Amino acid sequence: MTTMRAKAAGRRRFPRDESAMPEPVMPVLDMMDFTVMDDAATIDLPQEFIDAFISLSQNDLTAVRLALKNRTGDEDDSDLLGGIFTVAHDLKGQGTSFGYPLITRAGTSLYRLIRNRQNVGEGEMALVETHLAAMETIFEMRIAGSSVALAKELIARLEAMVEKLCPAD
Repeated sequence: MTTMRAKAAGRRRFPRDESAMPEPVMPVLDMMDFTVMDDAATIDLPQEFIDAFISLSQNDLTAVRLALKNRTGDEDDSDLLGGIFTVAHDLKGQGTSFGYPLITRAGTSLYRLIRNRQNVGEGEMALVETHLAAMETIFEMRIAGSSVALAKELIARLEAMVEKLCPAD
C-alpha cells in the first residue's frame, strides 16, 4: 500500500501558469530583514515576494480546482491526491512565513485530511473543495495576520471536520 507521503516524494505538481511567475529580484539577501515579527512569526519580506507567493499559491489552487472539475470519479485518485497533497504541504509550510497564518492552518488541515489516503469518497472530496474555497477567499480578501475572528472560526470549523474524519495520530 502506497501512502500519500510516498507518492508525493516525487513532488508531483499540477501545471502552473508560468506567465504569472515574477522575475527574480536580486540580490535577495541584501533586501531581506530576517527578524521574526511577534504576530504569527512572519518574516519581514518585500511586498513583491508576498505578492508572488499569493499569485503562485492562487495558481496552484486554481490548478487543483481544474483537476477536481475534470475528475470523473471512475479513475484512481492517487495522482489527483498526490497533487493536492503537494499543494497542501507547500501552503502549510509557507503561509505563516508570508504573513498568512490562516493559510498555514487551512493547508495543515487539508494535509491531514489526505496524507495517508489512496482514494477518497465524495464526502472527503467535498471537504477538500471547502478547504480550497477557504484558502482562495483568504488570498482574495488578503486576510493576513492572525487577528481576524471570523476567518479563524472558519478554519477552526474545517479543522474540527477533519478531526472527525482523521482523529489525531
